Amino acid sequence: MKSFSQRKGLKPVKNVMQIHDMDQDLRIGLWNALTTSYWETASGGYLSGTMERLFRTLWHEYFKEPIDTLSPIF
Repeated sequence: MKSFSQRKGLKPVKNVMQIHDMDQDLRIGLWNALTTSYWETASGGYLSGTMERLFRTLWHEYFKEPIDTLSPIF
């Protein structure tokens, strides 16, 4: 689904299909999905609780950074 700014023409729509290459947002999104669903689960995880989930969501969705670069908070 397109964001509000994309629907209003304020921000360009991103490529729909990325067949031969990945942009940075897709690369980081895939890395974060693997980190949260596989590697942290296998190692017991180190972040839990409401604030940690908030920080992780902000780190991934707003700053668009790999989750494994987020410093441990507690």
